[in-house]
Amino acid sequence: MFRRVLAGLALSLGLIAPAHAEVLDEGPGGFTLRHQAAIAAPAPEAFAAFLALPSWWDPDHTYTGDASALSLSPTVGGCWCETFPEGGGVEHMRVAYISPDQRTVRFVGGLGPLQGLGASGAMTLMVRPAADGQGSEALLTYIVTGYSAAGLDQLAGPVDFVLGQAMARYVAFAETGAP
Repeated sequence: MFRRVLAGLALSLGLIAPAHAEVLDEGPGGFTLRHQAAIAAPAPEAFAAFLALPSWWDPDHTYTGDASALSLSPTVGGCWCETFPEGGGVEHMRVAYISPDQRTVRFVGGLGPLQGLGASGAMTLMVRPAADGQGSEALLTYIVTGYSAAGLDQLAGPVDFVLGQAMARYVAFAETGAP
């Protein structure tokens, strides 16, 4: 399973570019990613769209190949989980902080192959009204720490790319109702 997820990350390189993405830093013990996007929807609607994660998450970046197997409970301690058809499942991340009034949610955990490495991270999404009053702006950061014999810096690019794809699908969903 780990190899399938890692292969999916590697094969997806170069397909979709997010509005603005950046690997802020990377080293053997971790990395920091940042994605920023303008959204042609009011901030409350854009934040609600993010929380509808199963509707826009790419099924290629699930264990089951089916985004409808995902669920997100937007409460403190809530699970971003995936149920396997044959039973069982996986906890991708857990909600550590959520403030609907501030349109901010923070997850903790390791996505995809990071979980199998014992790496963990903090992913924060903030949605704010755009400065010009037209739509909103989303800022996603993911800070990952842990250990990998090859160094976590080797995964910064592939994880950054997958999050870029996710942001593009999220923005499309927030604006049109379809990823």
